[in-house]
Amino acid sequence: INHRGTIESTHLLIEKSGLKIYKQEISEYKMRFLNGTTFLNHSFIIIAFIDSWRNMFDEEDKVNFFERFEAKLNEYGKEKGELCLTIPMIYIECRK
Repeated sequence: INHRGTIESTHLLIEKSGLKIYKQEISEYKMRFLNGTTFLNHSFIIIAFIDSWRNMFDEEDKVNFFERFEAKLNEYGKEKGELCLTIPMIYIECRK
């Protein structure tokens, strides 16, 4: 998460580029999953997260981690009825 920009850092980047912000909308998007298995196999999760999670562990620990992670997410999904991932979004309209 630390490598992703904040609203403030994005504003600074835009302003340093010589643009002026005219409109901004802050929102969020919720992705809902039945369980950990559906979560871990979703294309967005694979593209956005899986590689960075894999890189956190030595090779011999990866299988153990993902098996436990999936099992815990499945337990949570069964208990709560779903897994919900909230994705923050910002739309910024700029002009020169």
